[in-house]
Amino acid sequence: MTEFIGPVFQPNKSKGRTYYIMPRFSMEPVYDIIEGSDHAMRSVAGAQPQLEARVMFRYTGEVFGVTSTTAKRWHREGVSLYQADEIAVKLGRHPTQLWPDWQTAEIESVKR
Repeated sequence: MTEFIGPVFQPNKSKGRTYYIMPRFSMEPVYDIIEGSDHAMRSVAGAQPQLEARVMFRYTGEVFGVTSTTAKRWHREGVSLYQADEIAVKLGRHPTQLWPDWQTAEIESVKR
């Protein structure tokens, strides 16, 4: 089972609005696929951990067409239900192949 990163909720001061709490999914299954399929990532394996992380974020950004800052945020906070779907499709997979609980994850609505 993959790691399920808890929902992210950022309250707003506005009253009477409905907010949606999105489930977040770890990027670890994605790293496993990228590292296993690309020689460039495997060659970084012997590098220092900080250098390896920077290269990983930059390379992840290149693979998915986002900045290394976005890739770092995905690593830190996880990806949303919709981002997980887009990432899996770019890898030629179904999201449930990477995150088995993807299909059963629920978006919660909170009335404030």
